[in-house]
Amino acid sequence: RTGDAALLTEVRNWADAHVNGVGSYATLDMMQPTIVLNDMYRETKDAKYGNAPRAVANRLEATYPKTSDGGFWHMSNLTGQLWGDGVFMDLPTYVAYGELFAHSKSVDVATDQLIIYDKHLVSGDLHKHNWTEGGDNQSCCVWCRAAGWYEMSILLVLDQTPPTHPNYAALVAIVQRLAKGVEATQDQATGRWWQVMDKPG
Repeated sequence: RTGDAALLTEVRNWADAHVNGVGSYATLDMMQPTIVLNDMYRETKDAKYGNAPRAVANRLEATYPKTSDGGFWHMSNLTGQLWGDGVFMDLPTYVAYGELFAHSKSVDVATDQLIIYDKHLVSGDLHKHNWTEGGDNQSCCVWCRAAGWYEMSILLVLDQTPPTHPNYAALVAIVQRLAKGVEATQDQATGRWWQVMDKPG
């Protein structure tokens, strides 16, 4: 967008140093940086930048641990835990890969994940930070950063989701509900939000 070759070189240098990804993708957090590789593929059409995003897709679709209803655990050693911020770490890069490499399954999986996470995290018009399968246990609080990561993720996934997709309307309804919760918890004095959104002060 800037047309500045120096900026592209800086990003390319980082991408080249990480072209093989980050380890075994044992956690969702390890997957997020591959979004830069998607960007480099979009800019250069060099196939090497597709390797790590493809590995993320393969991991999510084949071997990544899930709850009984299919939600991706936040980390492979945190049995049955869904964290609201986790969806930002894997889903935007996953659907970007799907768009670039004509892998339509990514939109199906990503939209399903957002719906599963919403089902378990929903608390009024917002989300609790996490949920653990087994006792249907939600965490105590609405953590602003996790809420923001989920909200960013759902908007980025919607950008790649055709309005005719079976999950599209459900995602729009989630966005509309969360927007009400965000509006209702805005601090009137500062226009900002508390880090623990449901416990002002």
